[in-house]
Amino acid sequence: MSSAPPPASKSFTRSALKFFYQLIDGDHEWADRRAILLFIAVNIFALMGRATEQITPWEPLQPYLNTLPAPLASVFHFFISLFYFQSLRHFLPPLVGCVLAVLLASNYVRDLFELPDLQTGYRYLTASMFGWDYPSINIKEGGYEVTEKAKPGLGQQEKAETNPIPKIGGPGFVSIAPGNVALFERMGKPSKIAGAGKHFIGRFEALREVLDLRDQFRSREQVKAVTKDGVPVTVRNTQVSFRVRTGSRRRERKPDETYPFSSAAVRRIAYGKTVGARGPSVWTDGAINTVTGSVRSYISRLTFDELVSRDGAPGSSAPGAGAATPPGKPLDPREKIKAELNNDASYVKFADMGIELLWVSLGHLETPRDVIEQRIEAWEADWQGEEKMRQAEGEAYKMRAMEYARAAARLEFIERITANLPNSPDAVPSAEFILVQFGEALSSTIKLEEKLSSASLGFGIDELSLLKMIGKQRPPTAKVIDG
Repeated sequence: MSSAPPPASKSFTRSALKFFYQLIDGDHEWADRRAILLFIAVNIFALMGRATEQITPWEPLQPYLNTLPAPLASVFHFFISLFYFQSLRHFLPPLVGCVLAVLLASNYVRDLFELPDLQTGYRYLTASMFGWDYPSINIKEGGYEVTEKAKPGLGQQEKAETNPIPKIGGPGFVSIAPGNVALFERMGKPSKIAGAGKHFIGRFEALREVLDLRDQFRSREQVKAVTKDGVPVTVRNTQVSFRVRTGSRRRERKPDETYPFSSAAVRRIAYGKTVGARGPSVWTDGAINTVTGSVRSYISRLTFDELVSRDGAPGSSAPGAGAATPPGKPLDPREKIKAELNNDASYVKFADMGIELLWVSLGHLETPRDVIEQRIEAWEADWQGEEKMRQAEGEAYKMRAMEYARAAARLEFIERITANLPNSPDAVPSAEFILVQFGEALSSTIKLEEKLSSASLGFGIDELSLLKMIGKQRPPTAKVIDG
């Protein structure tokens, strides 16, 4: 159900208020209307002064006026009388008042905004009030360009720029070159974000930030970090390429959109700065600082061995590893660090800064010479310890295998003795038969013992592995008999 139209009185009041507001604060045609109203007010004041005086006609014109009809003569006489001194003097008070008001207001604006001279304040005031000589600036390469300079006086140096837009703001025109974007504020709040083209900015609409939309490149000669086990590492020649974020999804450049950008990213860059001893931070420095900080953080979470070893690549058990590594593709330390910068957490971090990271390049990793020698000695000690441990394990297994072989020989000795004995309890073998069986078994066992003793000093790792395999194939029914 449509709402009822407002009453005519409210609509008229609203229109009247809007008219007076535009008359006070409007630009362009409203500035022209203010100039026209001022001109009319000055003339009304002069005409009122003229109406209060009786002016005597100019004597040389009197014979000519007498020849005209009375009404026409009165009109002609009134028009001519406006140029008499008696009438022109009534223009002086309003004109002098207007000139003094403009000069005093210009001086006040100069003091308020610390402008270089009175002419700059006058130019801003007349442009704001009457739309005369709107100032303009050109924005390109991430900054603005103003060619107007205050003329130096005798013995004075050239003063600062006289264009009021950089210090005060509008009204005026701003020409933005392709590849740039500008953020404007009014009364402390963002008013608009403008891309390439010519734009008009209103009164008190100030330039807050200018960003270069082209791909940016920054480098850092060295990045120093310390590993988890206290080894100093220097990453040489870190290079970063980035740009203003184009949106939630990366937008490619098109003929109709050469330099895409996200308005939210522009606001994040403009209002996400930090203030230090040297002033507000620069957004292009923030990108390389964030990358170097991520490199230091990643290195500090790993030991030196985990950092330089290929099996410590992302996807292994090393702490701080990033995404899984494709099978058969171990990463070197630089690739591991770059993988850390390309994960989701890093993407969110740069998105919060309003930056889109394009690529990162890292040079070689460098450590002090004495540290390298110490690490080589430590690795050598580890390798020697592992080798001794393997040798000890081999010796221990060799002893176990020999004990097993001796036990198997004893078992075979007993089996040879009892192999040909009768199973019946009634059949008792003769003593000679038992001695023969015992002698044969003893001879076979002695030969096996001699063979094991002669081979015990020549076992290597391969022989031990073979012996281990043979030991695993023992008969399941065999029993080791002590004695």
